[in-house]
Amino acid sequence: RKSWRGPYTDGNAPLPLLYRMYESFVADDELGLREDIRYFWGKEEWAVADIPDPHDPDPERYAILAAITGMLVLAFNYKIGLGFPRDGPAMIRGHAHILQLQAQPKKWERQPRWAKRVKPLKNRLLLPTAKGHLPKDDEQACEPLLEKNIFAWEPRIYF
Repeated sequence: RKSWRGPYTDGNAPLPLLYRMYESFVADDELGLREDIRYFWGKEEWAVADIPDPHDPDPERYAILAAITGMLVLAFNYKIGLGFPRDGPAMIRGHAHILQLQAQPKKWERQPRWAKRVKPLKNRLLLPTAKGHLPKDDEQACEPLLEKNIFAWEPRIYF
């Protein structure tokens, strides 16, 4: 299987990791995508809003990269809303500890400005699963992708 690599080779930085998530997403590798999302979550010093603009010359890839930042925001803010901060402990020791974490001020994630500026594709891009499946309608499709006129299932981004 041939693999496209982004403009950066260091996989331990936000932008190269975003490209790796792109590869996993378009290859329908949900496990790889979810592992990279979890890895990004563990790098609490990496705010989603601070992911640099890749200025990708391919409009479809650029739109998908922008949509992936939206998926990160959905996944991370879901966990943050449950009371699990990105800089929280690896182990939670009982119900009292959960309540203590939930009482802390929440640091919500947001999309990078560049990702919000990426315009929807002129023609809808259909991305079926590896088995050829597509959502039946927009309600089953992934919202950050739909915003960029990309029609695909939402991958399992929640962990």
